[in-house]
Amino acid sequence: MDMGKDPCDCGPRAALEKRFNNFLQRAIVRLDILIVPFFLDSKEIIIYLVVCFISLPPLLALGFFLKSGEKLLSAGFRSHSKREFRKVAARVNLGYFLVGGGLAMIPLALGKICAPLLGEEQHLFSICLALCVGSHYGVSLFGASELINKVTGRRKETIYISSAFALCFLTYCLLSVELGLREFATGLAAMHLGKAFLSAVIVALRFGIWPGPTAILFGRIRLS
Repeated sequence: MDMGKDPCDCGPRAALEKRFNNFLQRAIVRLDILIVPFFLDSKEIIIYLVVCFISLPPLLALGFFLKSGEKLLSAGFRSHSKREFRKVAARVNLGYFLVGGGLAMIPLALGKICAPLLGEEQHLFSICLALCVGSHYGVSLFGASELINKVTGRRKETIYISSAFALCFLTYCLLSVELGLREFATGLAAMHLGKAFLSAVIVALRFGIWPGPTAILFGRIRLS
């Protein structure tokens, strides 16, 4: 594992590239909202927006956790100690798994309450909600691999992976003969989970850091 210098971007060109990469990442994360009007009819769009309204707010709490995790990982990386960095990464991975799994229960519980209000569309709503929850919170099963890549100076690699899966999702939407809400949500879940899985494999092979529950293999772990 390369525990070299702490990566930093210098100069106006690097700053501009960093802003563009941040914009691209945000666009990919919310790609579904940007393209859903082009692929679904008005009724399905309304159902999907309701699903997003229920499933997305808890992501803010997950974002706060990742911000804290980024600080811990950065400190561990700057220590230039392979052992220390792996311990911190294992803690963040396990915490991400636990926090993500807990937050996923919130939209699922709200969905149980809201589903009867949609009448005959409640079954489609429930399936779509489960797929969206899986796509946004299921990634915690694979740990904070994207964050680890970012902290260790491999931001471009993360961008390439995200862009490739986003392109696959767009191609799937364009080539599907009958693309309904269920198919759209399935493709979205495959995009997010596939991206997280590949990132986790890369981090595991490169650093020997395994995702989620496997973090317990790194000895005693404290989440605080």
